[in-house]
Order: sequence, then C-alpha cells, then structure tokens
Amino acid sequence: MKLKDDWLLENVTQERRNWQIALYATHLATGSNLWHKSIKSATIGKYLLDVSKFLSRFHPIDPRKTDAMTKSLAPCVQSVLTEVARWEGIVDKREPFTADMFHWQDRRCQNLPATSPDNIHNALRDRFGVGLYACLRLTEWAQEAGNSDINNPILDPQGKPKAFCLNDLEFRGIGNRRISLEEAFAAPEDTIERAIITFSHQKNKNHGEKRVYLRNTHSPKLCFVTLMLRIFKRFIRLVGWQNKETPLAIYKSATGTTKLLTSTDIEAVMHEAAAAVYNLDQTKDKKILQSWTSHSLRVGACVILHAQGFTGPQIKFLLRWKSDCFMEYLRNLGVLSIQQNAAITDIETMPNFI
Repeated sequence: MKLKDDWLLENVTQERRNWQIALYATHLATGSNLWHKSIKSATIGKYLLDVSKFLSRFHPIDPRKTDAMTKSLAPCVQSVLTEVARWEGIVDKREPFTADMFHWQDRRCQNLPATSPDNIHNALRDRFGVGLYACLRLTEWAQEAGNSDINNPILDPQGKPKAFCLNDLEFRGIGNRRISLEEAFAAPEDTIERAIITFSHQKNKNHGEKRVYLRNTHSPKLCFVTLMLRIFKRFIRLVGWQNKETPLAIYKSATGTTKLLTSTDIEAVMHEAAAAVYNLDQTKDKKILQSWTSHSLRVGACVILHAQGFTGPQIKFLLRWKSDCFMEYLRNLGVLSIQQNAAITDIETMPNFI
C-alpha cells in the first residue's frame, strides 16, 4: 500500500483504486493543476473520466466505481465532486486564511530589519495569528477602509471603540497567577502562561464575554499568547499606558506616524501572501485574490478546526457562533485526505496534497 507499488493500479484492491482516484480529485480541487487554481466540479469529473479510460487498458473495472456492476461513483469519489459543487454554489464565498499564509508572512517579517518590529507587516503577522485562534470579525480588532487615523476609530452608540483596547486585555503568569499589565510588559515572555480577552462588542450580542488562551508550546511561532504579547508591547511602545480606549491594532507607518490597521491593509497583505503561497499572479488572478478579505480569518479558523475533527458544537463554542451558518465555510477536502491516510497503511510515503 505505497504510492509507488503499482503505478497503473493493476494489482491493488478496488477500494484502493477508489481512494487513489478520490485523492487525485482532491489534488485537482485544491488547485494542483496546470492553471494552479481551483477548477469546477464538472471539469474535475472530466479529468477523472480521462484517467479511468487510460487505466481501463490495465484493469477492466472503472477505478471510479466500487465494482463492475455499479453505475454510480464510489462514495469517496462522489464526496469530493459533491463538496466542490456545493462550494461553487456559495454566493460571495471567501477563501480561508491558512497556516501556510501565516508562515509565509512570518518568514517575510524575519527578513525585515530588527529595528522595525512595529511596521505593518509585523503588526499584521501577529494579528493574523491571533485571528486564526479567536475567529475575529473585522470590527472586533481593526477598522473599515479610510479609518486609519488613531484618533478616529469606529465607535459604538455609547462612544466607545468597537475594536479591542487595552482594557480588554489581561495576562496571567505561571500557575494562573494574576499579574498586572505592567508586570506582564516587564516579565520574560516564557513566564506568561495565558492571555484573557474580553469581547466587549460581539455580533451575537454576548457582549463582555471573556475567553482564555493558553501558551502553545508545540508551535511557538503560532502561539496566541506570544502573538498577543507582541501586540500589547507594540501598543505600549507606540501609544503608551494612558490611552486605554485606543484600539490595539496599530502600526508605525513608513513616515513614522502611528496608524490603525484597516481592511485595506489587511486585504493588501493577504493578497500578497495568497499569491506567493498558491502561485497566483497579482494581475491575472486579481479576481481570485479578491476572495481573501478580513473575513478569511473566520473562514480559516472554521476550516482548520473542522479538518482536525472538531465537532459542530465544539467549533460553535470555540469560535463564538450561535447558529450553524459556519457550515457554509467548510470544505471536506481536508477531512477526506485525513480519512485517506487511515486507509493507506504506510501514510508516510504519501505526498501532502493539501
């Protein structure tokens, strides 16, 4: 059961042949084709038909079907086409922001001068990582286009900023020890065990909800606590301790001015990351790149948890959904790959198509 054991699938089980075709369909659906972009389910179906015609020279049973008598496609093959067709039918769909995009942005930041920790690229790298954990809506952390003036953030009817401010942030030391923000600022990073965020404004009306995020020792670069500490310390460096009702999502511009992050900033950097990671051209693929917006953080958070096997109720709780509308964002292609890993004995020899 290795990829190189039987290139033409002559002597393997029909189940294995089904899974191999399903994996190829997944491969195509995630942009691995001559155009390096997503293709429609009907086109994928034609690709699979051509492959089955070629393989019929070496085995009499159609590799797309469970046996010689069955007219319909095998469930694992049909599930890919069904999922791609469902995704095509979603109006105004958004592509997910992914861990690969985060790591690309992180590498970009590593190549910047050490003297520029407060520029827009570092600021967005940190915010993107936090957004994948917290499934953030734009108004919860940043501003609409045109609202970059630090003295003019978007306000609620009571005149309070909608985005996170210093008063919405708390850190705890080892053993869940309570510490002040001043202590957190001065403490070694590895002594900060958790960050607590107050969602003072939420679309689901659950205003004032607190969420706790613990240090991720398995992935230090993509750790909520580490990233939130950077955001916090950047704010103190640029704004200070007194302005506790100024949004935390700020950066220092090329002119030295402190500005609020806006949807325009977010989309520009996301498009650069998506183009680099998914081999898209900023001009030719402009329409595709427009599918990445600030909302992509919410989509990405949903897709990641779903692909890792979290249940619907778990996803709703962790990402603060009250309805099941998050299901519209999910694509089962990643889950299919996980299932295929279990079906193949020696999964370490299989390429990572996702």
